[in-house]
Amino acid sequence: MDEPKFCVIAKLQFEILFGKVCRMVRKRELQPARRSKPLYYVLIASQLSSCFDGMFQLFRRLTQWKLAQLAAVWSLKHALKYRRNASVLVEAFASMFQIAFHMGFSDNIAWMQERSLEIIADNVEHINMDYMKAVVKYYTALIMCQTIRSTKLLSIELGRVVLKITDTLQFKTSEWHIIPVLAELLMSHRKISDAVSMLRDFQSLTDRYQDTSAKAWYYSIAMDIMLDTSCCVEPYKDCETFFLKNCEALGYQRDAYAVTRLFTNLWLWCVRNGAWETADIWMNKLQEVFVLTPHDSMINVHTALRLLEGLILTLVGKIEARSILAIVRLQNEIERLCDNIEDALAISRSHEAKFRLCRIYYKKVVNGKYNAVAKLRKLRKQAIARNDLLCAEKTLHTIQTKSKAMNMKRLPTDMSNTSTSCHRAVLVQIDLVNNSSSAKRGRERNHRAGKKMEKSESF
Repeated sequence: MDEPKFCVIAKLQFEILFGKVCRMVRKRELQPARRSKPLYYVLIASQLSSCFDGMFQLFRRLTQWKLAQLAAVWSLKHALKYRRNASVLVEAFASMFQIAFHMGFSDNIAWMQERSLEIIADNVEHINMDYMKAVVKYYTALIMCQTIRSTKLLSIELGRVVLKITDTLQFKTSEWHIIPVLAELLMSHRKISDAVSMLRDFQSLTDRYQDTSAKAWYYSIAMDIMLDTSCCVEPYKDCETFFLKNCEALGYQRDAYAVTRLFTNLWLWCVRNGAWETADIWMNKLQEVFVLTPHDSMINVHTALRLLEGLILTLVGKIEARSILAIVRLQNEIERLCDNIEDALAISRSHEAKFRLCRIYYKKVVNGKYNAVAKLRKLRKQAIARNDLLCAEKTLHTIQTKSKAMNMKRLPTDMSNTSTSCHRAVLVQIDLVNNSSSAKRGRERNHRAGKKMEKSESF
């Protein structure tokens, strides 16, 4: 399908402007202009940057990504021209890195991310609340980009800085999306205690602000930790009670990612524990709100992987129950969801190892003769290379479980051979006992016959 004409024009304009912006970023120091510009001209350029940044936010909400990246590069171009306002400059860089993450070219501008830190440090005049909010947004964008590059330790440190700024200044951030990303990074590095302590700090923030969206994220991440590590921060009943008390206050348009993650985790917990009736209730709610798009957030991709895992477990239950219609329906849903996840992972590869692990599970469920051990070993190496240690540990556990199952399959044959040889030995022993007893009886008969002969001779 051909793209609309305005998208093609926006893409061409972006490529031209992006080349100019790259040259401006490489010049770390601001070059003096040939003619001194009036102050109002400098202020207008700064205001234009803010206006383009607002257009970027609008196009991003409308999922018009080609127009969003054009607005982001316009904003950064005007902010870099005179570098009058430090807050505007930081927000422009943040918008540029956000759209680079969503459009899949953040790896190509890794040098720009490093240079932006130097430019921002050189242009700080005074620090106020607007500047700190822009820094939080900027660090959040850097965390996303560094996660794709598998530099997760740096992302974890940046996330801690963001939480420290938010907690110290005691201002309410407009987005809590940094929290699930940071928790996922900590768990992928198997830093479970750090994830739990971070969640406790986040709980104090939610109690301070009384924000329903933040509390939804708190209970969702608590369920994430329990599902991934079996470490219970908040029990299932408390998470369910939170939703029942705040279902009307949770707005889907404002809290879409938090609501879908909470529904998915509650549903997956019911599926794992065999509470099928309750699981159907959560699934009905989830189907009303969950949507996965090609340029979707890594948060929503993680939610989709939770959904995929639950569908595979449900498929196993239906296969055991021999429900043909349900099996066909679930296979179609799983295939459709896998296609959507592949489209989303074409941009962001941060969840590729987890997705491939779920695909191996699904192929093994559908085809019992599928050789998964070699695939799992290769997947474990890739997970270690991407610093996804939790996925590598799950893969190793699956390999070990598979090896034990194969050994158990061989065990009955070995036992039957052993029992056969034992049975033969017992038969031989029985024959020997019979032969010895018959010989003994023969000797006794001969002994009695000999005594009778002696008596007859004496008579």
